[in-house]
Amino acid sequence: MKNLKISVKLIIAFGLVLLLMVGMAIITTTSTSRLNDSADTFYNVNYLNTQTAESVSKHLHSAAKNMLGSILDSDESDIKGRITSAQEDFEAAGAGIAYLRENYKGDVSDINGVSDQFEVIKEYFDDFTEYAYANQVDEAFAVYEGHIMEAIRTAIVHSDNMVDFVDQRSAATYEDMHSTGVMSIAVVIVVSIVAVIIGLAMATYITKMISSGVAEAEMAAEKMTTGDFNIKITYESEDEIGVLCRSIREFAGDMNSIIDDIDHITGELADCNLTVQSRCPNAYVGSFSSIITSLNTLTEKLNEIIGRINESADQVSSGSDQVSGGAQALSQGATQQASSVEELAATIHVISDQINDNAANAHEANDRTEVVVDEMNQANDKMRELVGAMDEISASSDETQKIIKTIEDIAFQTNILALNAAVEAARAGAAGKGFAVVADEVRNLAGKSAEAAKNTTSLIENTVSSINKGNSLVTEVADKMSNAMEATTVVAGLNVKISDASKQAADSITQVTVGIEQISSVVQTNSATAEQSAAASEELSGQASMLKEMVSDFKLRAY
Repeated sequence: MKNLKISVKLIIAFGLVLLLMVGMAIITTTSTSRLNDSADTFYNVNYLNTQTAESVSKHLHSAAKNMLGSILDSDESDIKGRITSAQEDFEAAGAGIAYLRENYKGDVSDINGVSDQFEVIKEYFDDFTEYAYANQVDEAFAVYEGHIMEAIRTAIVHSDNMVDFVDQRSAATYEDMHSTGVMSIAVVIVVSIVAVIIGLAMATYITKMISSGVAEAEMAAEKMTTGDFNIKITYESEDEIGVLCRSIREFAGDMNSIIDDIDHITGELADCNLTVQSRCPNAYVGSFSSIITSLNTLTEKLNEIIGRINESADQVSSGSDQVSGGAQALSQGATQQASSVEELAATIHVISDQINDNAANAHEANDRTEVVVDEMNQANDKMRELVGAMDEISASSDETQKIIKTIEDIAFQTNILALNAAVEAARAGAAGKGFAVVADEVRNLAGKSAEAAKNTTSLIENTVSSINKGNSLVTEVADKMSNAMEATTVVAGLNVKISDASKQAADSITQVTVGIEQISSVVQTNSATAEQSAAASEELSGQASMLKEMVSDFKLRAY
């Protein structure tokens, strides 16, 4: 059985257990069916027959009781009710006898005996009823006691015989059911124990057989996961575990061969032997075929690369010498450029300082021009106020002339009044002398007033003439101030433009200076880079020589 497949072993084991379970199920089903039949017989035959036979006996006793009660009662309705109840009891007993005749399995003579007694009861029941309704107690009791009661007693005896028979059948059926149940339980227990023993034995055997091979395979797999393919598996079988163990052994052997071969190839490659070849190319099968292909390709590529490196080493060496010479020349040119750029940067710095000074002076001139513009604006405003005041003085002179004119008119009128007063005083004679004196004084006063007004008019006219001349001069000065203000504004605008242009020029020079400094930095960097390139070229030349010496250590295949 060892060489059978695991599936076959499991099928055999589970088949035996399944057969035992099927046998146990058959026994259980048979026993259960038998128990069901016995229970059906117990209920449908024995139990119902017993109930029916006892019911017949009960109804016969009830009928006898009702008939006896109808004899003893004197009320017609009570007699009628009891006789009706007795008839119903006889009918129920008859129905029970009809059921027993169909289902009773005992002596038929008991059923016939009950039926015969029913015939006797029917024969005398009408007579009994007639005597009972007529209250003929003696006649009714004679019929009851002499015929009907005797038939009832005999029928009850036959009914009791049927009950006894059915009870015996019921006891036998119960015993049979009990025996069947006990036997079924015993058989199920025995079969279950046998199934468990067989199942445990088969499980132990199969488990031990499988676990031994699986344990060795597991140990081998654990070693292989750590890279150890030197394994030993002793399990031998033709089942799946045996095939697995054999496959693991073969796989481990192939892996050892492949690892040894790879170690040999890589070792030779490490020793600069590019002519090495695999010693077991047939071991690389399946997914391992790509490994030998990659190794062969690697060897060929290394041969090709090292060969090309060997060829390129000479070219690199000669090229590095040329690069070194060019780098030296570039370094010298870069140094000269750096010197020239530094001189140019110094000159630009001087120009930048001068332009910055000009910009500062232009800014200061612009500030001062703005102050002058503000002062001119204020002087122009004051000149406008002066022109306005001169206009007001001229207007006041005109008003003064009007007042002088009025004074002259008053003096003229006063003078006329004085003349008129003198004439009237002369006419009055001696009475008007005093008035004439007053008229003379008034005339003198009028003359003085007229003269004063004339002088005042002359002065006012001179003043007005001077005011008009001053007003003309002030107007002319105001025009000049306005023209000067406009010129000053233009100059201020030009100063702003000069200041902005100087600032922009200073910014441009600053940017030029920054650019020159960047160029100087780049030139210096180029100079340093050229020197580094020269040094690197010399180093490259030395490395090319070393590379050529190193490549000469490799053994290359002939192409």
